[in-house]
Amino acid sequence: MKLIAKTGGLALLLLLLGACSTTAPATPQGHRPRLALTVTPDYLRDGEVGTPYTFTLRATGFRDGDETATFKWNFAGGSTGEQEVTVVDGAAELDVTQSYSEAGVYALVAAVENSGRSATASAIVSIGGATPEREIVLATCGDWVSQKSGAYGVTIDRWDISALPVGAVFDIKFDTVGIPDRILVVKPDGTLAHDTGWRGDAKYDGDALYPGGVVGPKTGEVPSVFKKTGGNSFTIEVLGPDPRTLWNYEVRCRTGV
Repeated sequence: MKLIAKTGGLALLLLLLGACSTTAPATPQGHRPRLALTVTPDYLRDGEVGTPYTFTLRATGFRDGDETATFKWNFAGGSTGEQEVTVVDGAAELDVTQSYSEAGVYALVAAVENSGRSATASAIVSIGGATPEREIVLATCGDWVSQKSGAYGVTIDRWDISALPVGAVFDIKFDTVGIPDRILVVKPDGTLAHDTGWRGDAKYDGDALYPGGVVGPKTGEVPSVFKKTGGNSFTIEVLGPDPRTLWNYEVRCRTGV
């Protein structure tokens, strides 16, 4: 799979993938709440070549009297744009659409500006699917279970937990070996349990391959990522945009927690 992540001419300070908006608190007269921006969806999986996909840019944190906001966006490997939007009920929204002619992993970088203030957000778009899904059976609790190391591209591992009891808790630890990778843990119901962000050596921070920047060192351990309440499998998805990358991770189940 070819991976592409270019920022073009849009000079932005990238936030973490999946940055969340928050309700702006009440502020004293004369002060503005913090401007915030989200992109929905922030991670598009298994997109198809040639199919248009729409992303919603939503900005919040405007004051009474703010009439317009300017959105800017850059689809790496695709279009860029800028548009002024009317503020309605303290928020502004804009839908932007892009299709891709080649399989790959692309970055969408967006910004909003209003009266000298700005906010940024980003998303990742995976076109053309991942490498063939790997299946692993986790049948016992207590010990760390190693998974084969992975490399370049999008890797999806499906963990069969049908033999484990409801209430079991799952931990993960990982090593990206320096070149940044990103690990997503998706619960049996399909919702995101954990996103490590881009983890690797700090020297890669600011590289366009890693929208949102490098957020932590190459190794890490996350306890109690989720608890089994139903469903018999979960997935771990690893994004490795650099052809030189290598990574590995381990999973542990615990009971009586």
